[in-house]
Amino acid sequence: MLKPGGRFSCNEIEQGADGDPRFPLPWATDESSSFLVSPAAMRAALEGSGLSILEQVDLTATRLAEKEAGRTPIIERDDFPVQVHNLQNCLSDGCLVAQFILAEKSA
Repeated sequence: MLKPGGRFSCNEIEQGADGDPRFPLPWATDESSSFLVSPAAMRAALEGSGLSILEQVDLTATRLAEKEAGRTPIIERDDFPVQVHNLQNCLSDGCLVAQFILAEKSA
């Protein structure tokens, strides 16, 4: 819950325009537990809940640069390397996009 003028931000992985992602991914082992939406649908949902979008920035290139630099999160799970590999490939292929959203509660 935000008071008028309060701000909300999030980093989201969203559905890209170039096909379905390959699983497993860091948040879901298969399609049945993944609920991706497009950047436009995310924007519409936030605006529909009374938020005004101040910024919606595509961070896909930044995420791919992190891959090139060899930076990956460190998580102690056997399947995590495969999940990160799939995520990076889906970002490269356009199946997924990375977005930063900054929104403000309308008066």
